[in-house]
Amino acid sequence: MKRPFVHSFPKSARLLKPEEFNSLRDKSFSKGNRYFRLRWQLKSVVQQAGDSRARGARGPFSGRRTPSLLAGPAFSTTSLKENRRLGIVVSKKVAKANRRNLIKRIVREYFRLHPSLFPLGDVVVIANPVVGALTKKEIWEYLKDALSTSKKR
Repeated sequence: MKRPFVHSFPKSARLLKPEEFNSLRDKSFSKGNRYFRLRWQLKSVVQQAGDSRARGARGPFSGRRTPSLLAGPAFSTTSLKENRRLGIVVSKKVAKANRRNLIKRIVREYFRLHPSLFPLGDVVVIANPVVGALTKKEIWEYLKDALSTSKKR
């Protein structure tokens, strides 16, 4: 029997299209450390409700502001995760394909386990070429460091 997967990474939590990545290049906040650069664009909760309607979402609440989206401090963990989308950029300069995939897996896992550390809205994590030489533990620690410095400002 399969165990339920608690920390998922659904398509609604991903940046998928090149336009979504490019929109963060122009008008976004940027912060990071020597190893990771974070770019993010803050989105309010009301904008998220409007975005889902613009994408042509179907369902019982499409086009309406639901109480769970406007509840303020009564957010659940799942609604916090739904207001964040992650994109990961690891260029060929970093390492070979298997190492780049490992870095992306670690970043996705960090996003799954600690969604509240990421800012609301769209976030792109860009790995610098020096990340290719780090161990898994170091990647995890430097990603944590990059996120903590992005929260300070």
